[in-house]
Amino acid sequence: MTWSNYGGNIVVKPKRIEQPTTLQQLIDIVRNAEAHGLTVRGFGDGHSFSSVAVTDDVMVRTHSYASPLPLPPMRNLAGNPRLVNVEAGITLAQLIRHLRSLKTPLALPNMGSYTGQALIGAITTGTHGSGLTLGPIAEMVRSVLIVASGGRVFRIEPSNGITDPAVPETGVTLVQNDDWFHSVVVSMGCMGLVHSLVIEGIPDYELFEDRRLGRWTEARSMIDVDHAIFSRFRHQEILVNPYSTDGAPKVLVTARRTRTTEALSPQPTRDSPWLAIANVAQELVGIGLQSHIVNHPTQIPGLLDSGLSALRGTFCSHYDGVLTLGLGGIDGYANEIAVPFEQTATAVDIIIETLNKLRVPKNWRTYVTSPFSLRFVAASAHYLAPQYGRPTCMIELPFMSLPDIGVTEESVLILNHIQRRLQTTCDARMHWGLEFDALTAEQVRTMYPRWQTWCEVLLALDPRGTFRNSWTRRVIEPLLQHTGGTITA
Repeated sequence: MTWSNYGGNIVVKPKRIEQPTTLQQLIDIVRNAEAHGLTVRGFGDGHSFSSVAVTDDVMVRTHSYASPLPLPPMRNLAGNPRLVNVEAGITLAQLIRHLRSLKTPLALPNMGSYTGQALIGAITTGTHGSGLTLGPIAEMVRSVLIVASGGRVFRIEPSNGITDPAVPETGVTLVQNDDWFHSVVVSMGCMGLVHSLVIEGIPDYELFEDRRLGRWTEARSMIDVDHAIFSRFRHQEILVNPYSTDGAPKVLVTARRTRTTEALSPQPTRDSPWLAIANVAQELVGIGLQSHIVNHPTQIPGLLDSGLSALRGTFCSHYDGVLTLGLGGIDGYANEIAVPFEQTATAVDIIIETLNKLRVPKNWRTYVTSPFSLRFVAASAHYLAPQYGRPTCMIELPFMSLPDIGVTEESVLILNHIQRRLQTTCDARMHWGLEFDALTAEQVRTMYPRWQTWCEVLLALDPRGTFRNSWTRRVIEPLLQHTGGTITA
């Protein structure tokens, strides 16, 4: 059998694809694979463009276990009404519906722009929303139940974890240790198969959004001031057209705050940038946006300006209606780079300069075909989160994926070139799933100050190498040679 990711750039032929529905089945899959000398990796809907989630041996579809669960025995018998236990394969869309259906409706504190992703996929790669006072999605995790090598089952929590050690769960080893917890939450599938997660929600809420068109020179001045202006709103983000049509690149600055008295918008969601571009460009009627881009690449800068202009205005809805852009019926792919907040303006200047230098006017393959985005995220406590230890600007660089073409060689060369420049000049890190297999172990070692502790936890949970693959051989396993000893609980 053959499996490929969403972009078609990762293709593997696993020996088996398993679809377990119970914890015991996960345990059996791990033990059976080890008995036959096979490796195991979990995967979701294939929206990673790196090879982080794949193996030629046994792949486990996380969407097959996606139900709410009872909470584990807790220290405080009264419990926390905002805690929810769910299986790891639940999609964000399913989780949002479940939280809203509770007797006291809850919500995610933050989220990205796509809800088809499995919860564990979003958490374990450092996926995020936007808001300099809000961390990545992983920050809402309070407890992790994971099947490690040998089929051992661990519940892993911080040292002050929610589970009562005096009430053991059958067959589960409880580890309440900060190093273990901050290593396993963002672990890219390297430490085992996560079965379920206890997360902490917040009361359900609605957002009011205001989008305004401007120029990069104006937005740059705002970013250069300090963090304070970004703390006045729940979310702020910026879309940038790197190509200037009249003197300076245009931007769309978005600010969001919790709704107070504003009227809800009549429609539940709004257009993505790609759909906005298609809808406002009348000459595309009957032709199609994608074919127009191929045949008239020099018009791409103007189309991106039109898309940004079409997105101006206000919008008010449930938080997920405001934050969800989906894929808009138009396929795309991207890489995503994490830079310290203070390096945002420098990084954007480098991206604009590079994209303009590398484009060839008659070759659509050398253009970015969507505005790139700046999202601002609070520091994370998890050791290998891209936002670890610092307020971060996450920069997503998207390309449109054309039918029968998919990910182009030219776009990957451009993205990897920008990635290297920002790593050298701006202390950049990468989103683990949104990079095109250019990351190296040496780069990881310089990016993450707690990499050695993380590796020690990996060796404790997977001493047999059950959860390794081609990606870990390149990015993780060289680090293990420099890891002294095995951490204990």
